Amino acid sequence: MPEEKVTKEKALVLPNPDPNLSEKINLAKLEFESRIYRWVILFIGVSVLLVIIAVSILVGLGKTPPDGLIAIGSAAVGAMAGILAPSPVASK
Repeated sequence: MPEEKVTKEKALVLPNPDPNLSEKINLAKLEFESRIYRWVILFIGVSVLLVIIAVSILVGLGKTPPDGLIAIGSAAVGAMAGILAPSPVASK
């Protein structure tokens, strides 16, 4: 069997046109993540408000709100508390 030659390809190194490019990319990622965070908070808050309104309407009509609706509201409030609670800091 003929031996296969192993060739090493050289990596193409391009000059970095902007020395602050990596910093700009990191800032763009941070901005994107903060937008997502705000949207998640907004959607959870809207769902809490909708559950409160729906339960209020049902109670006002003299009907018992379904347990599923109460569970959705409870989960949304718990999610909001979990997201907005500060992270624990390790004691030194």
